[in-house]
Amino acid sequence: MKAFQSRISTSSDSFAQNRADMLAQVGRMRRLEARAAAKSEERRPVFDKRGQLSPRERLAALLDPGMPFVELYNMASYLVDDPDPETSIPGASIVLGIGYVSGVRVLVFVDDAGINAGAMMGKSVDKALGAIEIALKQKLPFLHLVESAGADLMRYTVEPLGPWRRSFCGACAIVGCGQSGDHRAAWGLNRGGRLSAGAVGLCDRGQRQRHGDAGRGRAGAGRHG
Repeated sequence: MKAFQSRISTSSDSFAQNRADMLAQVGRMRRLEARAAAKSEERRPVFDKRGQLSPRERLAALLDPGMPFVELYNMASYLVDDPDPETSIPGASIVLGIGYVSGVRVLVFVDDAGINAGAMMGKSVDKALGAIEIALKQKLPFLHLVESAGADLMRYTVEPLGPWRRSFCGACAIVGCGQSGDHRAAWGLNRGGRLSAGAVGLCDRGQRQRHGDAGRGRAGAGRHG
């Protein structure tokens, strides 16, 4: 195999400038990510009153400790619903990424109920469709920690209706097809009997496996699909 030699000079002024510019952009992105987390955290008193974990705490409880989690579409909806760069919140009310649960690489979709009670925005549809497409192509189990107020009716338009139908079709495809090695997402009830709390289990070839306490309370009364 032919070896390729890089012509990049890491000691050049242009390399140093490019590196500094890139690190500045990465730092800006991290600050915007932190803005979304801080906005969600403002709802902490409500979660505490209900005896719930926050969305990011639920995600941390679900994932294998010490294993990587790659967040996807983290800038979705930035400058879309709110055009002000000083106040716009990225993420489209969803925390989405690829991580590990019980040693299995999975795609995890978390409704961020700390922002607009998890209500879907315009770009939430695109983010959901992107997640489903990745899960199907990469044959990944798809876990959805559900707690959403539905659509944001204050900004509702009819345009997302068609794409939303595609997202439901995609979710059905993930659950029903054999492409993912018969790994399936499973939703459950919490102690209060609310499906929207999103107690999640991982179904692998018909053997349901619980992984920690990803929802409010125990997932012992879970109903799996």
